[in-house]
Amino acid sequence: MENNEIPNENIQNDNMISTDTTTPVEAQADQVSDETPAVEQPVEQETTEEVPQEQAEEPKKESKDKKEEPVLKQPKNKSAFNGEEEIILSLNDEKENSPLGPLLLIITLIGVVFLLPFISKKIEIRGINAEAPIENPQQSTNQEEDEFYYFDRSSTRAKIGNLEITNLVKSFEEDEYRLSFTLNNVGEKSYDYSKKYYIVMYKDDKVVYRALIHSYDGLGALSATTLSLRISKAAFNNTNKFKLAEIPTVSYPSVRTSSVEGEYDVLSCTYNYNTIKYYLINNELYKIYDEYNESKAHNEYYEKHKNQYQKDSNKYKNDAKLSSVFVETEEDFRMINDIDLSKVSDASMVQLRTYRFFRYKENIKTISFEMEAQGYTCG
Repeated sequence: MENNEIPNENIQNDNMISTDTTTPVEAQADQVSDETPAVEQPVEQETTEEVPQEQAEEPKKESKDKKEEPVLKQPKNKSAFNGEEEIILSLNDEKENSPLGPLLLIITLIGVVFLLPFISKKIEIRGINAEAPIENPQQSTNQEEDEFYYFDRSSTRAKIGNLEITNLVKSFEEDEYRLSFTLNNVGEKSYDYSKKYYIVMYKDDKVVYRALIHSYDGLGALSATTLSLRISKAAFNNTNKFKLAEIPTVSYPSVRTSSVEGEYDVLSCTYNYNTIKYYLINNELYKIYDEYNESKAHNEYYEKHKNQYQKDSNKYKNDAKLSSVFVETEEDFRMINDIDLSKVSDASMVQLRTYRFFRYKENIKTISFEMEAQGYTCG
């Protein structure tokens, strides 16, 4: 058999009789006339018409110079086809692949890459931090951890940087709402609370409160301590889960004061029996007026609080030379601290270990945001 394969449409079994009188030349002429002029080598059209073997060989010889089309051959079976080969399938090299498949694949990949961050944020893994936490919190700029943690899970272990928080408990103690927990330093260096780490408390997907993790006592490497933070009533009653976040002071929101006294803008913050006024010029702190007034009536903690604030007043006067007055009446006690920060060093204020006292010329954003993170309402 010759090396040139015979196209399938021109094969006929010897046992069949052709009734088509059209010559191969005429068939080829009709085929060419139906093709569009733009195609240089039209693909031969399949036909159901059967051509005798002798006639099929003549056009094969005329097309020897043409490019051969690769074919898949079926092995011979002489008993079935009387010694002749039958072509089962022909592959056309000139067939163009459709660009629709690759285009859809590219669009799908772009969609997955774009939507992946939004999808991952919706995934909540309760009680276990399945993803690696942010090990270098310096890279975090007002970015919350993606992981939610739950207050009602004893197995909760929340981590940010080298700090790990466990055993979270909300409570109401001595007329104050508190959030207590164990803070573990899992790093090899001591921690001084210089970073602004927050416990961001949620009701479902809404932020209700941010509690600043703070203490004046450093935390040694590979050691633990128990902290108790003051929180708001709404945080106590309405939150069911939380995240950990580092929020640098540069990311604190802007604040406007609601009142003016003389040359000062005044920011007022209140919590239970305590009212504080911060006197500012150009959003910088110059003076503090701090008043604590607690009534004796129906107050089982009155004596305890009275002794504590009397002790604080003496410390302010003796250690920092501040103007502090403590007065008790038959109905209540009152402590008033009137502080001109321009006359007090920053070191002396730090030594007082009082979170509501800020350094000279502190920015109003820091005062407002961090006082609210201690349960106060400011405005």
